[in-house]
Amino acid sequence: MVVTLTLINTVQLFDQIFVMTNGGPGTATLTMVQYLYTSAFQNYEMGYGSAIEVVVLIILVLLIKLQNKLIKVDEGV
Repeated sequence: MVVTLTLINTVQLFDQIFVMTNGGPGTATLTMVQYLYTSAFQNYEMGYGSAIEVVVLIILVLLIKLQNKLIKVDEGV
């Protein structure tokens, strides 16, 4: 449970990086959520921002399913 919640919080990391570096220098510290924010709300590309969020959601679901599968394998041993 802790690993799942930590994974979700890591993917949602936005405010600390945005305040400290704003994704810079260049795009060195740009995260998926910050890229979503920039695309959707600063460039007014709402459809593209929605597509990015769907991709982030799919990646997150796949990682959680993989983690659950690995945990169940360890419980069986």
